Amino acid sequence: MVKTGFFPDYSESNPYQQELAEALERKGHRVEFFDENCSISKRAREENLDVVHLHWLAPYVHGRDLPKTLFKTFSTAVKLLILKSHNCKTVWTVHNIESHDRENHRIEKIFKQLCTKLLFDKIITHCSSAKKEVKQNYRATENQVKVIEHGNYIDSYPNKIEKAEAREKLGLETDRTVFLCFGQIRIYKGIPELVEQFKKIESEKAALIIAGSDRDTELTSEIKKKASEDSRIEVHDCFVPKEEVQTYMNASDCIVLPYRKITTSGTLVLAMSFDKPVLAPSKGCIPEYVNKKDSILFESTHKLTEAIQRYLKEEIKEEVGGNLAKIREINWDEIAEKTGKLYIDLLKSN
Repeated sequence: MVKTGFFPDYSESNPYQQELAEALERKGHRVEFFDENCSISKRAREENLDVVHLHWLAPYVHGRDLPKTLFKTFSTAVKLLILKSHNCKTVWTVHNIESHDRENHRIEKIFKQLCTKLLFDKIITHCSSAKKEVKQNYRATENQVKVIEHGNYIDSYPNKIEKAEAREKLGLETDRTVFLCFGQIRIYKGIPELVEQFKKIESEKAALIIAGSDRDTELTSEIKKKASEDSRIEVHDCFVPKEEVQTYMNASDCIVLPYRKITTSGTLVLAMSFDKPVLAPSKGCIPEYVNKKDSILFESTHKLTEAIQRYLKEEIKEEVGGNLAKIREINWDEIAEKTGKLYIDLLKSN
C-alpha cells in the first residue's frame, strides 16, 4: 500500500482527481487531498506520505506580480528539495504544458526545467504527443515520462434526462441543430473566434450555446457583445452545477472546442462520455482520443466555419457512437493500476 497526497485539491470543480483517488483506493492505496495554500513539505512530513503527486502547478508558481511569482517559485523549489531529502517521491501529472491565462511563463518554464532535472522523480502525461512536448520543453528523459491516459467521465455525472426535456428546460426549439461550447470562459479557449466564425453560418436552424462560469469579466463582456449581434447565439455565463451538466450535454447535438492551445481537455473527455460528436483543433492529446469517424478536427480557429458547415451537411451524424465506445475503453481501474505500479516502482528504487 502506498500513501500519496494530491496537490492541489481541485476535486470540487474537476472530477479527475476524485475518480483517480477512488480507483487507487480500490487497489489498496491511500490518497489524501491537500489545499493549495498548505505547505507541501510540512504536510507531507506530518502525514508521512510516500508520494507527493502534483497536478496543477500554477498555484505554486504564479503570484499576483513578478516579486510574488519569484518568491513562490523559490519557496516551492525549496519545499520539493526538502521532500527529496526525506525520501518522499514526487510525481507531476502534466495537465497543461504551460499554465492557462498566466504571465511570467519564462519563470514557469525555468522552474519546470529545474524540477524536471532535479526534483521530479516521475512525470505523467495523458498522451504521447504531450510526452514529446514535455521532453522538448522541460528536457525530461525518455524513462522519466510515463503516458497514462485520462479516464472517462461516464459515471461522474448524472445522465438521465432526454433531449426533448433538456431542450425544454433551456428554452431551445426541437428542430434546431445545437452546438455547445461548455466550460469556464477563459481566453485560451478561443470563444471570441468561435462567435465570429459561427456568425458566418447561414443556416437559421443552427444555434450556439456558450455555457460556463465567468473567469474573466472583460472577456465575457466581449463575448456577450459579439453574441448579441446574432439571435442564434446564447451566452449562459454561470456556474453549471454537477446535476445540470446533463441538461446542456443532452440538449446539444455537437460539442465545439475552439481552443487556441491545449494539452489535455477534460471537456473533450466529458463530451465523449456523453456520446457527443466533437469539433476540435488537431492539437495536444485531442487527435489521440477522439473517434475520427464522428469528430471533425481543424487546424486553427479560422477553420471553424468550415467545420460547422461540414457537420450541418451531416458528414458525421450517422457515425455517432464511436466517441463513447472509445472513451469507455479508458477506465479508471486500469489507470489506477498503472499509477499505483509507478508509485511502487519509485519506492523500490530507494
